[in-house]
This record gives sequence, structure tokens and C-alpha cells, in this order.
Amino acid sequence: MLLSLRLSQFAVVEETLITFGSGLVVLTGETGAGKSVLVDALGLLLGGRAESVMVRNGAEEAVIEGVFSSTPLLRERLSQAGLPAEGPEVLVRRVIGRSGRGRVHVNGGLATVGMLADLLRGIADIAGQHDHLELLDPKRHLDLIDQFGRVRTASSEWAEYVAEWAQLETARFELHQLGGDEAQVRRKLEDAQYQIDELSRLDPKVGEETSLEAERRGLRQVERMRETLASAEVALGGRDHSAIDQLGQAARALADAQKIDPRLATLHEQVLITQGQVNDALRTVGKQLSVLDESPQRLAEVEERLESLKRLSRRWGIPCDQLPSRATELEIEAAGLRAWADRRKTAEARVEQHRTALNKAGLALTQVRREVVTKLLGAVRGHCQRLGLKGAKVEVALEAKEPGADGADHVVWTFSANKGEPPQPLAKVASGGEASRLLLAIKAALAAAHGYDCYVFDESDAGVGGAIADAVGRLLWDMSRQRQVLCITHLPQVAAYADSHLRIEKMTHEGRVRSTVLELGEARARTQEVARMLSGVAITREAVRAAQALLKGATRTARLS
Repeated sequence: MLLSLRLSQFAVVEETLITFGSGLVVLTGETGAGKSVLVDALGLLLGGRAESVMVRNGAEEAVIEGVFSSTPLLRERLSQAGLPAEGPEVLVRRVIGRSGRGRVHVNGGLATVGMLADLLRGIADIAGQHDHLELLDPKRHLDLIDQFGRVRTASSEWAEYVAEWAQLETARFELHQLGGDEAQVRRKLEDAQYQIDELSRLDPKVGEETSLEAERRGLRQVERMRETLASAEVALGGRDHSAIDQLGQAARALADAQKIDPRLATLHEQVLITQGQVNDALRTVGKQLSVLDESPQRLAEVEERLESLKRLSRRWGIPCDQLPSRATELEIEAAGLRAWADRRKTAEARVEQHRTALNKAGLALTQVRREVVTKLLGAVRGHCQRLGLKGAKVEVALEAKEPGADGADHVVWTFSANKGEPPQPLAKVASGGEASRLLLAIKAALAAAHGYDCYVFDESDAGVGGAIADAVGRLLWDMSRQRQVLCITHLPQVAAYADSHLRIEKMTHEGRVRSTVLELGEARARTQEVARMLSGVAITREAVRAAQALLKGATRTARLS
């Protein structure tokens, strides 16, 4: 509950301290007197955005202080934020500097605006003059259902859905982080494997190119040697006129000659020895030729091997000596691609798993919301009847949508103000007065269910009058039996139900306009204010009598409740 509000150098307020009681607190005053300034100040205490134009002209800073009654929830939040939590009250102080800088203190401890918003979340609810327009916004409709049923604060189905949504988002992010295209990766893997197989078949070695080139040079020299030895073999042992044949003929001739002259025996012996030596040389040449006969095949093998190595070297633009390391690189790349494919497959399976679980959790959450809708509609329809919308028809439909952060439900509120007319979306059929009353009916339903500690209505009763205005006042009074209700109003019928009545006055002092707040504690002062609201500037006797009747009637009605 809001206990007090102090403003200093804020907008048109120079200095004021307002004390609020429990029940229905009504604030009245002429248009432009500064009533909404109080609502703006309270909004800042709840963590609203501040602007330097809020500082009163001539001052360097504005100060807003609010005192709230402490609750177990507030004490727990204060402790979690590391702020002082002792005592029956919570003092919030917010300073707005003209330079744009500001300060926030809670129970004397320094805080941030974000901390302030978290601390007082759910403590006070402000319904402004145009909140009925927000009611027409479909984006707000689901929030109303969840707020009424405390779906997002006390529902295990909501907690499970949020957990599954977080896991699905994480799985989707991990899948996104893997990037790439599965078909493209498959092509890369196939290409890498092809190159690996090609290198595996070739099996290149470091330094092999140099070794093969040296061997090729040697083999090419051997070919020339083979040709030379072949000539030598022909000369030594060929068929025609070879050295062997010539020496044989010489030996035979000398054998015949030594018979005639024995002294030629030595010469004959020398020729036979030479013939033997030539035979030995011929055999040696033959052996060398038999070895050299294999060189052409080896030369072809060496040249083919060199060409294979150089072909891969040219294709990949790397030296032959780097081909073995390229094979290692390809193996690593292929392993990475296979691992990527495995990770992506796992990530896709995880996404599908959490999507299935999310759909299941979404169905359970939808069922909870359907039950909440039934109860909410019952309460809202009852309040609509009280507020003069007797022929009105309010419906809420839950339609399936793609699961998102807030569930798998799209909410459609429909409304018909007149009996027999089919309900249509609120934005198409609800007038300003009807929307204001519907908003009030919803707020009353929320307050009865659990609601905030304090409800603030800033002229949200606009567009109604007469008996309907009295019904609005009665409903606000009923709400205030369980919650503190602050209401800025121009309706005397509403003001008549006040438990405490504050009047905002605007006056000129030393050439400057300022607003002040007066507490109308006496019956006469309240009667005069209600009479002013009934008649305008000139308060007539008839207006006073009508005001007395309103106040008496409101008191009697309240007493009978």
C-alpha cells in the first residue's frame, strides 16, 4: 500500500506531502490543476522513465519520495538486491537532475532504476486515461489472462513451457552456430575423400621427386652405355669378323705352323691366351648387357611416377614434397567434416526433441489458460452487468499459433455492446465509454482474484455519467475493500464513495503557477467539492443539496454492502 508521496520541484508542484489512507482515495480538481502529475510521480517511483523537463523551472533537480508499507515479498526482494529490509515501511527516493542525471535510493541504500522496477513490480498498477485504448490492442489480451490466472507466476505448466522454450532456443542457436549446408558439406567430404584415395594410391614420399629425377638421369646414361657395350659385344664375338673368330683362325694357323717350326709354339700359346681373355671379356660384356636390358622398363616406370607426382603438384599448386602433408591435412579436414555432419545430425535431433516437448508443454499450458478464461469471463461479465453493460457480450477465444516465448496461444477478445449483435474484435465495436467500463470490469476481476496492493485510476472512468457513474463508484469502492484504490476523477458520483478525498488546486504565487494538495477531511469540505463537481464554478444551493444526497446515498449503499 502507498502510505505517502512527497514531491519537491516536480513539474507544477513546488513542494507537497500527501498522505494516503486505505480503501478508496479520490483525487479531484479542475482540469489542468495537476492531478495527473501525481500519477506521473508515482510512475517514476515504480521505475518509469524520467525526463529533465519534469524538473520545475528554476530548480536544478526534482525529488519524489514515496513510502510503501512493507510486505514479505518486498522484504525478500530487498534482501536479494542487497538493500536495507528492516522496518514496517519502504522509503523510495528518486532524484531527477536537470542535466539528465538522476539518483535512486531505497531505504537509504543506493539503487538503479532497473532495480527499482524489479523491486516494486506487482505492487501498484496504474490505469491511465488512455489505458482503455491499450485494452483494444490484441497484444495485451494474453497478458490479461495470464495476469488473472497468475499463469506466469504460479503455474507449473508455464514454468515447464518456459524451460522447454529455453532449451529449444539453445538447441536452435547451436544448430545455427554450426552453419553450412548439409549438401555442400557432403560434396566437400566426397571431394576430400576422393583426394585422399588418390594420394593413398600414389603414396608420395618426401624427397621422392629428387630421388626419381636422379635415377632418371642415371637411367638415361645407362642407355648410352648399353649401346656402347652392344657394339663391343658385336666386335668381340659377332658372327662376322669378330675378334673371337679372327683369333681362332690365327690360333689354327699357328698350330699348323709350329709343326713345321717348333719355335712358333710360344707364339701359338700367346694367341690361345689372348683368345681366352677375349672370351672372358665377351662374357663380362654379356653380363653387363643382361643387367642393362632392364633399364628401359625401369626408366618408363620412373618417368610415369614422376609425371603422376608433378600432375598432382600442379593441380593443387604445391611442391611434390608437400603432397604427403597434404594427405594428412585432407584426413584432418575429412574428419572435421564427418564430425560436423555428426554434430549437425545430433543438433537437428535435439531441436526436434525439444520442439516435440515444447508442443506437449504448449498443449498443457493452453488447457490451463482455457480454465482461466472461463473464470475470468465469469467475473468480467458480472462486473459488466453492474456497470450498465447489460446487453453486452464478452467472449475470449484461444486460437493455436506457432509456439513462441509466450506460448502457443493467440487470444482474441470479442465484444458486443447490444443484445443480438454478434461479438466482434474490441477495436471495431467498443466505444470510449464502453471500453473504459470494460477495462474497469477487467481490473476489478484481477483485483478480486489476487491483484496488486494498490490500484491507480487516472480518469479511466471517462465517458460515463448518471447511474453508470454511480455504478463505477460503487465498483471502485468494492475493489478498495481488499486493495488500496487511488482514483483521479471528474465524476461526483465516484467522489461520493471516497474513504478519503484529496483536492488538487492550482494557484498563482509571485507570478508562478503551482499546484497544492488539500485533504478534505471535514464533511462540509467534501460536500462543497462534490457540489463544485456537479455545478461548475458557481456552487448553487441546489448543487449543495444534490451533493449531500450523493454523499448520503453512497454512505448508505456502502453500509449495506
